[in-house]
Amino acid sequence: GRFPCYSPPMSSATPKRRHWKRWLVGFLFLLLAIFVAQVMWMDACLENSREKPNVDAVVVFTGEIGRIRSGARLTRETFARYLLVTRDQRRFVEGLIKRSGGLNGATLFVDETYATTTDGNARYAAPLLRDLGVQDVLLVSDWYHLPRSRFLLRSYLGGAKIKIHTYPAHSIPERPWSYPQMQMELFKMWGSVLRVALQWVGIEDWPRNSGGLKSRVSNAR
Repeated sequence: GRFPCYSPPMSSATPKRRHWKRWLVGFLFLLLAIFVAQVMWMDACLENSREKPNVDAVVVFTGEIGRIRSGARLTRETFARYLLVTRDQRRFVEGLIKRSGGLNGATLFVDETYATTTDGNARYAAPLLRDLGVQDVLLVSDWYHLPRSRFLLRSYLGGAKIKIHTYPAHSIPERPWSYPQMQMELFKMWGSVLRVALQWVGIEDWPRNSGGLKSRVSNAR
């Protein structure tokens, strides 16, 4: 006689596996798109850091002494009215700037915070810049440090109508992405994004070594 054909039931796991594969592929493409956008944005920031427009204030996120010297020189060259330096040694900064040629009448502000990170520097510089009522700011730091520094300062300035320009303390190399410092900034940027997000929800000081909440701003002519 004739026997009916037997077809084994399809496993319910098959469409689920395909479903998760689609999600995984989509997620990987999203990560790739974010990575490409981040690289393009950081490239654009470096490319725009080759000009020295006239500004109201120069801001130096300190690390090495060369940044302070460059900040003093750029204050004179851009006819800035203010120079803000984030470092906890006011007399050292004043002496270094004096030996570097002075400021031609600009006012020096030294933010003597306990900040040990770029996040802390930006967090303390932002309210002072708002209080000074400036419109154009030149941010000075090492070339590979500029994109992340700009992102943090812009984030903490909030809706303040202050335009941020950037300029390197040392010249930008022809192939910046071949340097480990620039490659590392790709990952450090995400840590900075996390800190800004935490600040938006009211967590001001995490992790604990990101810079204390105490700040003492002094100024001198």
